[in-house]
Amino acid sequence: MKKRMVLILWLSAVVLIFASCGATGNSGSDGNADAPSESTVTLKLAHGHPATSMYGEMYDAFSDLVGTLSNGSIIVEVYPAGTLLTDTDTLDAIIAGTVDFAHDTPSRESGVIKDIAAMEIPGFYVGSDWVKLAETVQAPIADIYRDFDIKYMGAVYEGEATFVAINKQIKNPSDINGMAFRAAGTWISKAIAAWGGSPTTIPLNDLSTALERHTVDGAFAPWPVTVPQKLYEAADYVSFSDLANFGCLLMSQGSYDSLSPDQQKIIDEASRQWPKLNYEIGSRYYDSYYKEVEDYGTHTYKLTDAENEAFSNLVKPLFDEYAETCSPKGEALLDALQSLE
Repeated sequence: MKKRMVLILWLSAVVLIFASCGATGNSGSDGNADAPSESTVTLKLAHGHPATSMYGEMYDAFSDLVGTLSNGSIIVEVYPAGTLLTDTDTLDAIIAGTVDFAHDTPSRESGVIKDIAAMEIPGFYVGSDWVKLAETVQAPIADIYRDFDIKYMGAVYEGEATFVAINKQIKNPSDINGMAFRAAGTWISKAIAAWGGSPTTIPLNDLSTALERHTVDGAFAPWPVTVPQKLYEAADYVSFSDLANFGCLLMSQGSYDSLSPDQQKIIDEASRQWPKLNYEIGSRYYDSYYKEVEDYGTHTYKLTDAENEAFSNLVKPLFDEYAETCSPKGEALLDALQSLE
């Protein structure tokens, strides 16, 4: 009887030991050896572009970079194509922290974050050293977004602008004179007017049809839009310029503050490394996109330095207009841009 009682007590102890091991998830015999530890953090990144697009690859690269730097302790889940967040909800979602990271462009937010408007004006930068541009504007732009509880992660290479037209090759501002040109955003519309065109607001999804029906004579759009949207099939002429476009990756300051100091260092390092990485991805796409337009039979042209400057010079008064309304932080951004001239 005593032996039976001892045996029962021993079996009970064994059961308790195994149950305890299973509860902590540390047992290597239950198939959970590779399960994330309790310290693993999962963050969400939203953008509106297809997963297989240039932007999709860029943001997947950011996710991979954070994973590598953190040895897998920080997981960035990417939600492409507006599956988590619409473009119009981006700013509110980032400020509220309902999403941790999101893609954004100044044309969406310059009505609220007025100092960022300098990056919306075509001609804010004309050149080929985009990495230097990204590094130069990093600090002043981060300072602007900080006032809105937003952490600025860095610039996204949006490519340079193209001039798409149905009747002629655009090489100089005079070529746009009198043409109805699609433009997105207040300052881009002002630039079109400065070049002699008539700015017309048309949703991007309707632009190809508008070109086919001659509702507009042309459009001003970055090549990462012109090619994937097949605008070159609706218009016979595409001119590639060196007028930079600007996009960025934002992070909720609340999300950043919720991380440990070591985790914050990892996010900061990813912010430092990623702009160069996404530029390398974008540059590779540029070559294939340009070839796609040429192979289709569309008339292509690359503006010369002098032709790019002609467009840039006509919008310089817009920077004076911006300077009259911006804060000292906006002035610091303008000074940074002018240092690149």
